[in-house]
Amino acid sequence: SKNRYGKNIIKKDRFMWLLLDFLKGVCIGIANVIPGFSGGTMAVILKIYERIIGGFSDFFKHPLKTFKDLVFVLLGIIVGIVIAIFTITKLLSVFPIPTSLFFVGLIIGSIPNLFITYKEQGKTKFIDIVFLIIAVAIIVILPLLNGGNVTNIQINVWLVILMFILGAICAGTMILPGVSGSLVLMAFGYYLFLMDHISIVFKSILTFTFDNSLNSFIVVLSFGLGAIVGIVGISKILKKLFNKYPKIIYALILGLLVASP
Repeated sequence: SKNRYGKNIIKKDRFMWLLLDFLKGVCIGIANVIPGFSGGTMAVILKIYERIIGGFSDFFKHPLKTFKDLVFVLLGIIVGIVIAIFTITKLLSVFPIPTSLFFVGLIIGSIPNLFITYKEQGKTKFIDIVFLIIAVAIIVILPLLNGGNVTNIQINVWLVILMFILGAICAGTMILPGVSGSLVLMAFGYYLFLMDHISIVFKSILTFTFDNSLNSFIVVLSFGLGAIVGIVGISKILKKLFNKYPKIIYALILGLLVASP
């Protein structure tokens, strides 16, 4: 419609879509912070996974297009991370079982839809079953690799490099459904260390008090830069695999989701 009423309806629809993108991003951000849960899993549940993978895989080729398409999702992810650090982690410490079961319920509820998508890719082959079993094994073994927790360490060049590498690894695993980037950090022993520094950074920004927070900014920035590299790199690989071996990739994702609760 070209009348004024019709234009208002179009604007309203666009606003709702952008709001929905933002809320989906919030959920993904929260999921990324919770150990044992995956932002990739949440993206699959919210049916935005392939869009994110496609966007990040073309980031360096079409940065403005990717940013325009995913800007509200990214803003939501940032807000979700802040909410998780200050709220969800508190809920997990006070009400660990109900909070954990809420997220387990989200995962279990998403499995039937994903299974339907998997079946739509064609006839099941032996190689699909192999990758499904491998995915289950990854989720079972990962929590057993807990390396303790680093709580205090001197900031130096080697730590900056280490945080960059960990950022790349964790970001890569965060976009794999069922694989928790936070759990990977716990396996290396840097989960509490990083959460403490992220908390300091956000508190400094919100209160405009930047005394004694330079080290935290260095840690978070180096981790963030590594995360960008990891997300773009893994997204490129996943996009190619989705195009070439969709049945195997969906079998892998299904195995990750089934085992993660």
